[in-house]
Amino acid sequence: MSVERRRHIFLRILMSVGLLLLLCAADFPDFAKPGPPPGQIELAQGWSLVAARDVQADGAALSKPGYKAAGWHAIPRMPATVLQTLQEDGTYPNLYYGTNLLDKVPQDLYKQDWWYRTTFTAPAGHTTYMLDFPGINYRAEIWLNGHLVAGNTQIVGMHTSHELDVSRFVNQGEPNTLAVKITPRTRAAGTSTASNWPTAGMTGSTGNYLGYQGPGKNPANGNSFVPDRNAGIWKPVYLKVSGAVVLGPSTVNSELPLPRTNSARLTIYSSLRNSSGTQVRGVLRATITRARASPTSRSSSRSHSPRGSNARSASAPTSSRS
Repeated sequence: MSVERRRHIFLRILMSVGLLLLLCAADFPDFAKPGPPPGQIELAQGWSLVAARDVQADGAALSKPGYKAAGWHAIPRMPATVLQTLQEDGTYPNLYYGTNLLDKVPQDLYKQDWWYRTTFTAPAGHTTYMLDFPGINYRAEIWLNGHLVAGNTQIVGMHTSHELDVSRFVNQGEPNTLAVKITPRTRAAGTSTASNWPTAGMTGSTGNYLGYQGPGKNPANGNSFVPDRNAGIWKPVYLKVSGAVVLGPSTVNSELPLPRTNSARLTIYSSLRNSSGTQVRGVLRATITRARASPTSRSSSRSHSPRGSNARSASAPTSSRS
C-alpha cells in the first residue's frame, strides 16, 4: 500500500473519531457556571391598595410601571390586610373604640376584590427570579409587567405558600411593577366548601360582627369576624434570585456510636432544583463548622432534573471528632 493511500485512510479514521466525539459530547450536560450569589429580597416598601370596583383598568394595565395609581391607599409596610391598611391610613380610625367597627366600617369589605400594587428593581445578572407569596387570603391573580403570572384558580388558600418562576417577565436592573388582585371569602363564616374554607378559630364561627353578643351567642365562644375577614396579603412577599440550579433547605443527620460520644457519622440531605431547560452538572461542597473544630464535608452531586422539578441529594457520610 502506498504512503499516500495510508495517509488518506488515516485522515478518514481521524475525521470519523472526531465526529463521534462531538456527537457523544452533546449527550453530556454542561457544568453549572459560576454567577452572582443567590439572594432573597423582601418586597416590603412602596405598596398601595385600592378596591377593585374603584378602578377601570385590568391587571395588564395596573402592572405597568407607567400606570398612575392616584387615590390609592398607601401601605407603610407590607404585609398588611385590607382593614389594617384602611385603619393605618386614617380611612377608618379607632376601629376598636365603642361600636366603630360596626357603625363606621362598611360591612361588605369581604364581598369585593382588592388590588395591591408595588414597583421594585430586580438585581441584574441572575438566571432565575422567583416571587414567593407565603400568605395570601384567600384567592389571588398575580400580574408582573403586564403579564399574568398565575390566576385565582392556582393561588388559593390562606395557609398555602406560592412560589412562582417569573424569570421570563423580569426586567433585570430596571423597575418592575407587581399587581396582585385579592378575592376574599364570600361564604358566611361557619360554612365551608372545597374551595372556600372559613377561618374558624381566628375569626369566629358565626356571621356576625366582631364582639357580637346577641341572642344565641355565648360570650365564652369569643368574637366573630371583622368586615374584611382578614383578606389581603398577610405574610411578607419575597423576590428570590439565583442561578439555574438552586440549593433548597438542607438538614444534617447525626448518628452517634453510643455509648461513645467522641465521634459522629454525619449525613447531609438537601434538595436541588434545576430551573433551566437543560441538564446541568456541578459539584456541591458543604462545610460544617463549630467553635472548637472545623471538619469539612465535601461531596459531588449531579442535578439532571428538568425545569420545575426537585431532586434529592445526599452527601457521603463523614466523621466529626470532639
